[in-house]
Amino acid sequence: MRQGKFWLFVLLLFTTLALSQNPLSQLRQALEKEKKMEWQGKQVYSLYTKVGVLRFEVVLKKAQPDKTRLEFLSPPTFTGYVMVWERESVAIIPPKGKKTHFLYFAPGESMEDIHKELLFKSAKVNLRGEEQIIGRTAKIFLIEPTYVKGGYLKVWVDKETGIRLKTERYSPQGKLISSVALLSLQLNPTFEEKEFEVPRPLVKPRDYTPEELKRLLGFLPLLPSYLPPGYTLLHIRPLFAGRQRAAIIHLTDGLNPITIMETIHPWRHPPLFGHYEQEVVLLRIKEYSVALMGNVAREVLEKIGLSLK
Repeated sequence: MRQGKFWLFVLLLFTTLALSQNPLSQLRQALEKEKKMEWQGKQVYSLYTKVGVLRFEVVLKKAQPDKTRLEFLSPPTFTGYVMVWERESVAIIPPKGKKTHFLYFAPGESMEDIHKELLFKSAKVNLRGEEQIIGRTAKIFLIEPTYVKGGYLKVWVDKETGIRLKTERYSPQGKLISSVALLSLQLNPTFEEKEFEVPRPLVKPRDYTPEELKRLLGFLPLLPSYLPPGYTLLHIRPLFAGRQRAAIIHLTDGLNPITIMETIHPWRHPPLFGHYEQEVVLLRIKEYSVALMGNVAREVLEKIGLSLK
């Protein structure tokens, strides 16, 4: 009996150790650790387009609980702008004398667009060694989709804090399409409360019923009857740009988000809409103009688009 308990204990211990060494578990633990950290640093975000590279230099500040501040240093069009997050809500604060008008492709929070909960359910994670980044030792994780032909991530995670020091996003063909890199890092800085204050209270984005969307937009959005394996429909929200109105549908598997934009009028896309390295599919379905965009194979977007009803 005692011998049986001994071997049961050994088995449990071995399983626990194996799980702790699993790359996916290591990444999960690191991101949980990062979430509890307060820090700031200078960061460069590079977006690779078909017409060149867009680079944004910012000062990123992370405070508890779940507060983020981005201060844009460059390019000149963005200089002086500030973005403040509190959980899912965001406020854009323009410098004096300017208006908020540039945000067609402004970097998102952490500039990575990762849905962690879904990521750990549908992605393959491998450890690819270690490397020195800004004088700190980082583990290199390769994150790939399991079910769909899509892009992948390489993430350099600080061993001590779990902070992501560098992230590179690649297309399904292995082409680099964006990167985020810290140039400096300061742990446990002293923040002033006013740094995270906004001119008006943050409004958390919410989900809308079909009836609300029809009333706001003047049409009922089409919904996909097909979702790729591992994907979830996160939300449907209205978009207003001048006189134009559109429905924005967000899908993700945690790694490669897909956006569907629908309108019943021809949509004048921003100049760089067709310049992204990600796939874009434009469809005309009855009276609807539909655009699908995502870092996945073109056939994946087409199959979703053709399933819209």
